Amino acid sequence: MIGKFFAGVAALLVVTGAILLLWPEADYAPYEPEADYKERAAAYLAKNLTPMPETWQWDSFTAGDGKKMRWGTALPDGEIRGTVIFVPGYTGALEMYADYHHALLRRGYKVYGFDLRGQGGSDRMLANPEKPWVSDFSVYSDDVAGFVHKVRAETEGPLVLIGESFGGHVVLRAAGDHALPIDGLVLAVPAMRIQTAPMSYGMARFIVETSRTLGFGKDYALMQKNWQPYRTDLTQPNYCGDTLDRIHVKDTLYTARPELRVGGTTNQWIAEIMKSGEMVSKPDYLQQLDMPVLLVTGDTDTIVQKDVSVNACEVHIPDCETLVLENSGHCTISEPAETRSKMFDGVEALFARIEAAQ
Repeated sequence: MIGKFFAGVAALLVVTGAILLLWPEADYAPYEPEADYKERAAAYLAKNLTPMPETWQWDSFTAGDGKKMRWGTALPDGEIRGTVIFVPGYTGALEMYADYHHALLRRGYKVYGFDLRGQGGSDRMLANPEKPWVSDFSVYSDDVAGFVHKVRAETEGPLVLIGESFGGHVVLRAAGDHALPIDGLVLAVPAMRIQTAPMSYGMARFIVETSRTLGFGKDYALMQKNWQPYRTDLTQPNYCGDTLDRIHVKDTLYTARPELRVGGTTNQWIAEIMKSGEMVSKPDYLQQLDMPVLLVTGDTDTIVQKDVSVNACEVHIPDCETLVLENSGHCTISEPAETRSKMFDGVEALFARIEAAQ
């Protein structure tokens, strides 16, 4: 009797799974904010969103599979001291990082920005444009490598690649997978291993691997969905901190420009960042990095397991220095100006290390 019971349960699960797999995905229906929030969001943006540099020029880069990635660039006033390529974090669009572009330009660096596929102004991967999906993280690595080679061909002087969070993971992967023609690397709060608490990392890994094995890779992971504002009261803090004139930029920008929206993570995307994170954390992978590296981390970061990246820098990367931003979390873009300035002081010091070694 017990055997028949479990056989029946197994059959029911198989049938249910088959139905879910064959059931067509609902048409994309973006979240529509209420009129009152739209008005407040517009006012917030007008006051707090830094405009892109006046000389900023947009263009697109086509990858080997035909997908187009948006990029932009601007020149500093006066002599060019070097060039940086900046890659935003998860859900990031280059417009959100205008302060970064201005800070680097003021210091004399030519700036390039690169929107990863699936976010910003770059091509999306699924019918639902808010869902991140990639067959393998090497795709991101190849995209960045191709763009770096393009930039190197048209620039002179030292070239530094900067990635933040998810972008930090990708630039690390690109530097490890490819012989990049760069002179330095900045890993800003890199998502080498994502934080899964209160669920254990192993359990989260098992769930997403099982989900994609069963054919649910393109589905949102547990508790993930299309974008909605984290909170509609713009006078209150959110998960990025309490710097009220900065922390709501993403949600208010997504309200004004729906084409930039990115929702939660899919099972496939989480499984791939976990798999890739385990690879880029291996000592032999890190030891092959043959350029000066700067690791930037926030001492109160709870989004990624920062100890993994600190250990990578201090133990395994041959030429790596760690910069800890005090009283700073994961969202460096949302930190006060003085905190962000310390990060760019670190970038400037990295260029000095490069020049001293030449």
